[in-house]
Amino acid sequence: MKRCEGFEVVNIAGEYMAVPVGERSKSFQGIVVLNEAVAFILENMKEDISMDKIVKILTENYDVNKERATHDIEIMIKKLLEVGLITE
Repeated sequence: MKRCEGFEVVNIAGEYMAVPVGERSKSFQGIVVLNEAVAFILENMKEDISMDKIVKILTENYDVNKERATHDIEIMIKKLLEVGLITE
């Protein structure tokens, strides 16, 4: 999986967002509000990354066990695919 080109993850006044830039802003109208963990994961998805690597990154940086991280990431991936922020 990889973050789609044309999106930047930004923090504005403590709020994380994925903002379309360049050509992407013509086809994607709006922004996606993110929590801190999803923003952190998206920053690590600039290059192709596996589900196992995402779980490892999350468990190493947040107080979450592998089972909970896997469950939460599966939900996150589904939502990010639906809005077009990542590709498989």
